[in-house]
Amino acid sequence: MTPGLEKTTENTDEPYAILKLKGYMYYTVNVTTVSLEGEGIAASVNVMTQEDAPPRPPAHVNASSTSSTSIELAWDPPEGRIPGVIRGYRIFYTKAAGILDQTSYTTVDNEIITNYIANDTTLMNETAYDVPLLKYEITGLELYTKYCVWMRVFTVADSPNSHAVFLFTDEGGK
Repeated sequence: MTPGLEKTTENTDEPYAILKLKGYMYYTVNVTTVSLEGEGIAASVNVMTQEDAPPRPPAHVNASSTSSTSIELAWDPPEGRIPGVIRGYRIFYTKAAGILDQTSYTTVDNEIITNYIANDTTLMNETAYDVPLLKYEITGLELYTKYCVWMRVFTVADSPNSHAVFLFTDEGGK
């Protein structure tokens, strides 16, 4: 909806829905009655729309092997406006050998991101609720194994997936 949009309706008995509003945003709605006598008293109400899923995933996701059984993931918060309160991050990982297929999607910024479909028995995920957190260590991995790692940010719902990062854990003894 564009700022200052005016809509006139003749049906006063039915509720009127204002559609295509942005999530987690304040709006002022003004209502005025109009008759053959002229304009009536205007009523004004401030409302806030509900939270929505972030339209973008975490930015600048990268990973590094920190040992033979762990990987550290680092990222920045999503770019642009977030339609809600960030509650945490979901981290997904699987052995690269467990990837069965892939699909692609286009983000709101016309960026193409590949989603990987993994065998349910190899796909793992962890949720970090520490919102200021911009790093996370995944532990308990197999030594010198190639992993695929990606993540999402969430408010009341999840964002799209981030770009995936492929990397090996270190060889044994490190």
